[in-house]
Amino acid sequence: MSLFKEISVADLRKSLSKDIIINVLDIRTEAHRANGFIPDSLHYDVYERLKAGDSHAFENLALPKTTQIVAYCGGGELSKFAASLLLEKGFNAYSLSGGYKAWLNNQNL
Repeated sequence: MSLFKEISVADLRKSLSKDIIINVLDIRTEAHRANGFIPDSLHYDVYERLKAGDSHAFENLALPKTTQIVAYCGGGELSKFAASLLLEKGFNAYSLSGGYKAWLNNQNL
């Protein structure tokens, strides 16, 4: 796997509270998203493709490369692969450390 960058829940919350423009990208399935998601996050259901190792999962992603992207999954593992693929495509991408579970467990940060 390629290199990737990570961001903590605390740092993401701090950036979002300062109105820094960040595309928070939920890469989970629609079923997972239906059970909750990070407010204002974008949904791009590539979970199964990433799980299968598809390096072309973000081929049609139409987001600006100048804006930071924070990808997240349920536990933070698959989003590492997502962030590495996005970095390879020229995006300023991070993986949310611990994923959505960490976001839920750190709501008071």
